Amino acid sequence: MLRLDAILQKLNFKNRHNNEWNFRSMDTSDYDSWYYKRPQSKAYLKDKKIWTNQVDMIECFEPDIVFEFGSGLGYALKEAETRGIKMIGCETSEYAIKNSICKTSMIQIGKIPDQRLPFLDNSFDLVFSSEVMEHIKEEHTSSVISELYRICRKHILLTINTFDANQPGHINMHSRDWWVDKFEAVGFEHDQKKYQKLSKMKYLNWDIFVFKKA
Repeated sequence: MLRLDAILQKLNFKNRHNNEWNFRSMDTSDYDSWYYKRPQSKAYLKDKKIWTNQVDMIECFEPDIVFEFGSGLGYALKEAETRGIKMIGCETSEYAIKNSICKTSMIQIGKIPDQRLPFLDNSFDLVFSSEVMEHIKEEHTSSVISELYRICRKHILLTINTFDANQPGHINMHSRDWWVDKFEAVGFEHDQKKYQKLSKMKYLNWDIFVFKKA
């Protein structure tokens, strides 16, 4: 079984506590009550096709090690583990950490305004994040993307909700072009070839973003 401590040792883990940026605008417990506990969410979260599709896309990059920014209950982490993919994730949610199905590959990062991601620069071949960026305050968007750029070595793959502003927590709703501009502003380059390939693979109506590190 893949163990988090072994991965962190390989990455030369160290703590960092000198940056201020936010992850969600609402209290985590309120978000948990809505997102994790309602019947619709439970059905969505347990749809195996979602997680297998995400990891199918991750495999296209042939990464040595992957970081998932916002892992929820760990379904993608568990799917990656079953395929022998080295992937670790993070969550701020106490509920998600407690109920994760892949605790050995997940870390709790606490309140993001109090710390940065605890990894060295260029630690991960691929950074993956699904439906997280729309929960970040707009004024903190560039800081968060810069942090993901810092730990990324090659590529970043994201799905971002750009069309449903009615869900609680969707506080950073913008067009695809707006998001592309934000990622390119910190140094990422849009990878059109991989974007076209993965767009044909996607299971849900996700807006997919693929960038490479310049």
